Amino acid sequence: MIHLKLALKNRIILRAMKQCLFVSAVGLQACTPTIQTAAPSSTTGTTTNASVTDLGALDVTQSFVSGYYSSANSSSLPVSSVCSTASLFGSNGTATCMTGTLSTPASASDVLAGKNYFDGSGTVQTGTLATRTLSSATTTVTAGYYAGTTLTTVEANLVSGNIKAGTSIFGVGGDSNVVDTSAGDAVLGEILSGKKAYVAGSLVTGSMANQATWDARTAFPGAGYFAGISNTLSTAQVCSAATGGINFLGSAGTAVCGGAFDTFMASLVYRDPATTQITLSSEKSAVSLPAGYREVPDVNKDDDGYYTSARGCGGTGGNGDTCTPVTYASHAGTDCGTSGSQATRIADCALSWDGTTKGTAGESLWQLVTSINGKEVWKDTRTGLVWSDYLANDNWCKATGNVQADDPAGFCNDATYQNQTTPTSYCSEAPGLSPAKAGENWSSGTYADEKGGMGKAASTVVRWRLPTRADWLQAEIDGVRFVLQSMDSSWWSASVVSSYRGNAWFFHGNGGLINVVGRYNLGGVRCVGR
Repeated sequence: MIHLKLALKNRIILRAMKQCLFVSAVGLQACTPTIQTAAPSSTTGTTTNASVTDLGALDVTQSFVSGYYSSANSSSLPVSSVCSTASLFGSNGTATCMTGTLSTPASASDVLAGKNYFDGSGTVQTGTLATRTLSSATTTVTAGYYAGTTLTTVEANLVSGNIKAGTSIFGVGGDSNVVDTSAGDAVLGEILSGKKAYVAGSLVTGSMANQATWDARTAFPGAGYFAGISNTLSTAQVCSAATGGINFLGSAGTAVCGGAFDTFMASLVYRDPATTQITLSSEKSAVSLPAGYREVPDVNKDDDGYYTSARGCGGTGGNGDTCTPVTYASHAGTDCGTSGSQATRIADCALSWDGTTKGTAGESLWQLVTSINGKEVWKDTRTGLVWSDYLANDNWCKATGNVQADDPAGFCNDATYQNQTTPTSYCSEAPGLSPAKAGENWSSGTYADEKGGMGKAASTVVRWRLPTRADWLQAEIDGVRFVLQSMDSSWWSASVVSSYRGNAWFFHGNGGLINVVGRYNLGGVRCVGR
């Protein structure tokens, strides 16, 4: 320790008389030196007094000068100006002090405006860095401080649905539905009706008619989209190329058409039902008939087609007990074909009888046109004529609508058999005639269920008449008895007997027999139409 001392002669000792400060190796220390002058008893001599300069209170903010200090001014250096790692005058400092050396000290533009900081020299500075906010109204980002946020908060439109597929913007991926539609060149008529599409950036709704499945038996319904085609013709129903036909839906026809009658009319030779029909032309040119055809009739097979299990055959063999090999037509059982064209009605009923596989000779294909309340109308595809159901049991004059004044037999000009003022007819709608069938009203287009609601004034036009003898004979060849309902009766024809005009020809539906009967008699009435 360094002490303030005065070198005095005769071992004069400096002692503390007052409070003082002195400098030691560890800093400022307090002491109480006493200055005393004395001569030892064994010594004689003269005593000399020494003096020390009084520096008063120590101001630690000033440069230090060696000397005597009576006190220390602690308020001149408050603890807030002393590092927290040091103590002064018995108190710990509270200031946070930097350590180390700044290689790249901050500048005012690096610190938020209004915020203070110490520069590299320890001087307090004020920042000038502006606080800014991102804006969705501009793509320019001005320099400054931006508080933490999300870009989707700044711009609500920053969503996948607004970004092109395959593109990512600020981590938001594009929607697969967002595509470039500039190459789209479709027009409304090329897009299915009710379906929407984007063309050149615009949402459009298609107008192409949806025709669904086209029934090939009906007329072309008009331009549009077709999912498929139904009820197409078999190759056997399309004329072969050799007879003037063409391919149908990619398939060549095999039917013999056109030319002479024998090139398209089926042979009437008896055959097994499963045997393919041949034409008259083929029959004439064949040295031997195909297997399944018989020049010599088989008494167990080649019959009139009448005797079925429904009519009592036992099917056990023997005279009169063998069932006919003919298969009869099925019937609808429910209403069908109640409106539309004949083709539309046929498509709706979807029921047919194919004489080429159900019959035993030259029968044709028949199609159900309509079924209403159990009453049916069928079409013979060979002739194109339609046949009504059973209408009535009445005389020939009303069946035909004849009211001829010069009737040689005196029937149709007699009020007993025909109304002479308002003549009636079951079939023909010739001028001057009225409906004989109860419930029909031709002027309003109302027709009987037995006619399928069709007639001259109906939405589905059919011109009805009473069948001629030849109509019945052709229908017999085509299989009429195996198709129409309730055929076990005798049916009027429009043909009179030339040898006696009081009679007309009758067709017997049980076995196909033709005979004559007086026109005044009651007989079954069916109509044929075109």
